[in-house]
Amino acid sequence: MNKTQKKIAKELNEYRKIQKDNIWDDYSVGLYNGIEFCCSVVENRDAKFKRWNKKKQKAVKA
Repeated sequence: MNKTQKKIAKELNEYRKIQKDNIWDDYSVGLYNGIEFCCSVVENRDAKFKRWNKKKQKAVKA
């Protein structure tokens, strides 16, 4: 990764961490998954998606 790509990866990971701490419904899980997808593309890895479990009222591994 070049310097610009590293900066983008770092910023995306910060956004992902913030969103991970603020998941409360399907919409926020979708936003998290979108950011996770971007991170996985930049970092050349498989994405680790989450899904919303309505019964438990929390995000779980997809």
